[in-house]
Amino acid sequence: DLLDVYPDAQILVTGVEDPDSRAHGANESVHVGEFEKVVLAEALLLDSLARGTSQAT
Repeated sequence: DLLDVYPDAQILVTGVEDPDSRAHGANESVHVGEFEKVVLAEALLLDSLARGTSQAT
């Protein structure tokens, strides 16, 4: 359990979903192109947070 290993950690949980993704359903799916965009956006967000900077787009 992460809480036991890192009791002071701040954890951010994110996900990708659209109406056609059928989250947690039998035919769950995500559009690969959309997933790639979200991965990049999250990486840029985490990098910005780590640097203590903010960028408006």
